[in-house]
Amino acid sequence: MRLILCIIVDKKRCIMVSLVVISLFRGASTASCISSSDSPGQRSGSVIADDASIVWKDLGMVFTAPLHFDECAWLRAGVVGGGTLLLLPVDHSARTLAQRNQSGLNDDLGEVGRVYGSGLFAFGLSGGVYLGGLAGGNEDLRTTGRMMFESVAFTGVTVVVLKSVTGRSRPYTDEGNLRFRPFQYQDDYVSLPSGHSALSFALSTVLSRRIHNTYVSLALYSVSTLSAISRVYEDGHWLSDTFLGAAIGTAIGLSVTGLHDDEGRHASVKIVPGANGISVIYLF
Repeated sequence: MRLILCIIVDKKRCIMVSLVVISLFRGASTASCISSSDSPGQRSGSVIADDASIVWKDLGMVFTAPLHFDECAWLRAGVVGGGTLLLLPVDHSARTLAQRNQSGLNDDLGEVGRVYGSGLFAFGLSGGVYLGGLAGGNEDLRTTGRMMFESVAFTGVTVVVLKSVTGRSRPYTDEGNLRFRPFQYQDDYVSLPSGHSALSFALSTVLSRRIHNTYVSLALYSVSTLSAISRVYEDGHWLSDTFLGAAIGTAIGLSVTGLHDDEGRHASVKIVPGANGISVIYLF
């Protein structure tokens, strides 16, 4: 199966991302052991049911993982917490720097990061990859889509809970980075952690682990970093918010893929420049 992810910049510099499955090659599907006498609808329904059960099982394993942390895992968690605290003194400086560097070009770059870290894009891309694999009978592609969905969904739940519990004020309220109103969900007080940062790093982590290509990984994490920076640039989050969000997304992405390391397979990658943008072609 050949999968193309195109990033196109139009005349208005708006970013459009289209996911197109352009060719499905015939072959035996390894998705599940189902009788050939079953109809395509029955086969797809069985595969989806199997994947749903895997998602449910992974949900329990990911969210109960802290109960089984070893010393190294707790040390990593402590580093993330400590790093978030260490960034508090530079939150205001980072905000000031971002506000001083507003420009048309930076606005466009920020929009790319904002779109990549949005829930609509993350779930849309995950669903597109999953359905592409399902339609083509490609287990590797379908598994990648399932992992992307798990990582994004689990990250989203974690972020929403933490936002509500911490109730940190956003920068634009001008109440400072130490103003907290816990256990509520007003948009002005859901700054910590950054959802865009978390979702973008969750997505990039799964894709990086599944594709196994150094250059693609660098590109993915660069866009995720851009997503985090854009939230500070747009005055929607403090720098420490984006750091914690990135750490959460990365950790959950690694956890999800780590549960199924034996399912990982290498995909060949081609990057093709065009007149209106760049096409990244994944061959599964």
